[in-house]
Amino acid sequence: MFDFVVRGGTVVSGAGTRRADVAVEGGRIAAVGEDIGSARDEIAADGLLVLPGVVDEHVHPIYHDDPRQTSIVGAFGGVTTIMGFAYAHPGASLLGEVQALRDRHEAGSVLDYTIHAGMFDAAEQVAEMPAVAATGVRTFKVFLAYAAQGWMTDDASLVAVLRASRDVGGLVMVHCENGPVIDVLEADARAGRLGDDPVDALLASRPDVLEAEAVQRVAAVAEALDIPVFIVHVTSARALEAVRAARARGQWLIGETCPQYLALTGDAVREFGALAKIGPPLRTAADNAALWEGLADGSLQTVGSDHVPKKLAAERDTPLLDAGFGAPSIETMLPILLDGALAERITLPRLVEVLCENPARAFGLFGRKGVVAPGADADLVLVDPAATSTLGVAHEHTNSGYSLYEGREVRGALRLTMAGGRVVVREGVLEDDRPAGTFLPTGPFTDPLYEPAPQPVAVTPR
Repeated sequence: MFDFVVRGGTVVSGAGTRRADVAVEGGRIAAVGEDIGSARDEIAADGLLVLPGVVDEHVHPIYHDDPRQTSIVGAFGGVTTIMGFAYAHPGASLLGEVQALRDRHEAGSVLDYTIHAGMFDAAEQVAEMPAVAATGVRTFKVFLAYAAQGWMTDDASLVAVLRASRDVGGLVMVHCENGPVIDVLEADARAGRLGDDPVDALLASRPDVLEAEAVQRVAAVAEALDIPVFIVHVTSARALEAVRAARARGQWLIGETCPQYLALTGDAVREFGALAKIGPPLRTAADNAALWEGLADGSLQTVGSDHVPKKLAAERDTPLLDAGFGAPSIETMLPILLDGALAERITLPRLVEVLCENPARAFGLFGRKGVVAPGADADLVLVDPAATSTLGVAHEHTNSGYSLYEGREVRGALRLTMAGGRVVVREGVLEDDRPAGTFLPTGPFTDPLYEPAPQPVAVTPR
């Protein structure tokens, strides 16, 4: 007799949809099929979609949502695995920052988690990469922006990081913008040389061409070294073309976008001011459309939230050029993608690929995460496709105190989030907030398109 059965739902995978029951035993999926036998408990899923839990590969569990609160907010949005960044600024120990974030997760995270090592001083911190990798953290992020702050990785340091990553079996993630040119344009903006409108000046200081140039440069360096690379938060049609060209050559270059770049434009900055200042910035409706097409045709492989829970009170009245970057987004990511899928901008199987399967495959977690199959963790999300939901602060749980989607109605409604066989959220109510999340080492890494994914296998119940 199973612990329980999710009965009568439509299970969605990258391969398609099928009516099936899902049996859970010991925190793992024990069986998937029709008319599964008896269990000690049942969850009725008639008329509902059964999705794998979302693997959010791009989370910042700092600012005003700490690791515990981030995991709770994520669970309300159907996220069951969090991949967060531990940033080491100049003078800080990369290993020390990774361990500190892991300790904070261990003390409070409701969800399973892994960690990316963020390098703001790559030339110095590259020496720590083997020690960091030995802890199970084998993803390293560098920035081609933020030159004036002293955080930018130059080309020589990028080469060093890529080679060190190859040596430890890792994967490098790159924020692609041309930092030195942006610094010149930002100085122009502050001097009034980009016009009197602060929103126009902000957007003009970080144009799409400088994102595309950086993507092309990273692709060229990675191709010359024959080393994989991961491009985070692709925001524009021009940057997408650089990703698409690299992948058309057969290069192992994974492109990610984020929900805000699919659903918002620079007009949000006019509405919300500094609260909608995101780096790279929000673009145009034409860029939104191009990115949806990139997801649909496979040019982009994954979607991550880039959750940055800034505080309403701290940022609301800050001048745009002085404000920090980012916005809360982990809870609204699946609703935005689900709305697009139900509007047929992408298919439901493609939604599962970009939010669940491909992130798990890219970071070496597939089989345990990202799939509804025997042996996988019982991470499930139940969705009512016939319902609608309203986004906004009254319905969201971040400590930021604001939402860039205030009042937006979307297709679909999340009914239940299960993590490791525990019902964490049901019908908008937090049912289990125990800090039961566990650390997941990443790797070995695969390209979701060009390398066959490992098949799910039975594992020992935790």
